[in-house]
Amino acid sequence: MKKYLVAILSVLMFVALTGAAFAAEGEKAEAAKPKNPCANSKNCGLEGISKIIGSFKSIDRKKGELVLTGEDGADTTLKVKKLRTKGIKPGDKVEVTCVKNGEECYARKIKKVEKARGKEL
Repeated sequence: MKKYLVAILSVLMFVALTGAAFAAEGEKAEAAKPKNPCANSKNCGLEGISKIIGSFKSIDRKKGELVLTGEDGADTTLKVKKLRTKGIKPGDKVEVTCVKNGEECYARKIKKVEKARGKEL
């Protein structure tokens, strides 16, 4: 009876530890590619608010869309309502603060990123 009990407990422990390892591996894979730009890992500290850095491509006020080109070359489209883009031209490097509202990601603030004046090391 003790032999069977030890064998059953060994199998249960193996299954439990293997399942936990697969679950942890699955979470890493999902966290690697966020589907929504607001799910970016560079969260500024408040829930649902993120900052995205990229090159300004275009803004269409009729459609309510802002298009950025990321560092990887992929375009990201954000929804806009009221956004001031004074002095920002296509190709400028910008930092956009966005807020997730339901499934949509809205750009709330856009700021031109200035180049450093000092020498790069």
